[in-house]
Amino acid sequence: MPYIIITSIISIIVALLALQNGTATPLNFIVWQFETPLICVILGSFLAGALVSSVVLMYSKFRHFITDYKNDREISRLNKQVEDLQKNIALLTEPVHTVNVKAEEVKAEDAQVKQDAPAEKKEGAAGQ
Repeated sequence: MPYIIITSIISIIVALLALQNGTATPLNFIVWQFETPLICVILGSFLAGALVSSVVLMYSKFRHFITDYKNDREISRLNKQVEDLQKNIALLTEPVHTVNVKAEEVKAEDAQVKQDAPAEKKEGAAGQ
């Protein structure tokens, strides 16, 4: 809104200046020479300045748009990476299911394995 108000005020000032200076003025540009009303010179200069400033503004806005687009893509990529890492953390922090084995059962199984081992050695030696 402030931009519209400032632009309107400047336009009114330029228009008043141009209306008060309507006399013919000689213009020289490189090898050309001609006469034109001062109104045309003032308005032409004003429009040329407005055009140049608009082009500069549009270029700046375009650069900001491109930067915002790249930043949005990077944010999306990082958010996906965060989700993947959170899934990995959830998998790693799941409670481990342990089997409660009594020490006596382990000793009994060890004794059974030790008893079976010499019998297997004897069978292996007899087969040779």
